[in-house]
Amino acid sequence: MTSADQLAIGETALPPGLTDTDGSVRLSFRMEHQSPDARGGSYVLPPTAVLAGAPASLEAFWDELKPGASSPFDQHDAVELWFISSGRGRLELNGERRDLAPGQVVVIPSRATHQVWCTGDEPLVTFSLAWS
Repeated sequence: MTSADQLAIGETALPPGLTDTDGSVRLSFRMEHQSPDARGGSYVLPPTAVLAGAPASLEAFWDELKPGASSPFDQHDAVELWFISSGRGRLELNGERRDLAPGQVVVIPSRATHQVWCTGDEPLVTFSLAWS
């Protein structure tokens, strides 16, 4: 089965780049949110994908914000590692603001307050891992 054959819940195609070497999707996809300004989902990594000593809970996410849109204000127990894939944005992390650009990696500590805005002319696309 190819990635084109496997659609997310709600008939939304899987985002590019989340396939293994033979082109088939191996992770279970769950659509988290979809609105006119943002969409995103997650891949829950099965227990066999978690190596010894790895976190008890590990999830992979992708999110896309349209220009001018923002995420909701957020705070949670999980630690997140974000990779900025494309677009430009601004992150407010524990009251401090920083600009986001493609290729950057951001760590969101557990219980840190955060919100992100798309400040560029194209969607801000992020891929992330969260663990607790």
